[in-house]
Amino acid sequence: MVTVHLVRHGQKMATRPDPHLTEVGHQQAQLTGQFLKSKPIERIIASPMTRTQQTAGHIAKALGLPVELDHRLKERMDYENYLQQSHAEFIDDWHKASQDPTYQPLFGDSSLETSQRIKQVIDELVPQSAGHVALITHGGAIADFLKLIFDFDDVVSRVPTHIVSGADIAIQECSVTTIIRDDKGFSWVECHYTEHLTPTIR
Repeated sequence: MVTVHLVRHGQKMATRPDPHLTEVGHQQAQLTGQFLKSKPIERIIASPMTRTQQTAGHIAKALGLPVELDHRLKERMDYENYLQQSHAEFIDDWHKASQDPTYQPLFGDSSLETSQRIKQVIDELVPQSAGHVALITHGGAIADFLKLIFDFDDVVSRVPTHIVSGADIAIQECSVTTIIRDDKGFSWVECHYTEHLTPTIR
């Protein structure tokens, strides 16, 4: 059995490609690290993107743990190919991928591919009896994964209504979703927890 804490990175800068955290994002990550000190986390695994690495760095400092990298935790789509695709085209592709999990965007992975690679990371932790693990990843990737393993209406019922738009679920920066994976499958512990963040940086 493994308990997984899915953490979205902190607020990112509006730059490209591979944006860094904003000052608010750094504060969010620091508070998340302090919150996760109350959990018996043994490993931190993060997406290789700068914003997730910076978020993981703050959490790792709070927990006194190293950060492991796993490319399977990357976002479904990143606006990196801005010379070949306008922002409007990127957003349109994003919404199509949210509506249809098998839709293949021009750049990036389908929602189904994204959710399956994250599930693979978690499934591999089970035979290791990994205890508690923090996965530092991305909002779209977390939403894709949750929609794969749980009923969509169940997921929607557990998150704030203002972050749901059709099939899109806008996971908040540095929210923590905790699930258990055992030999029976997946089960909820907590979804989209943000109480560790101060109101000014939520």
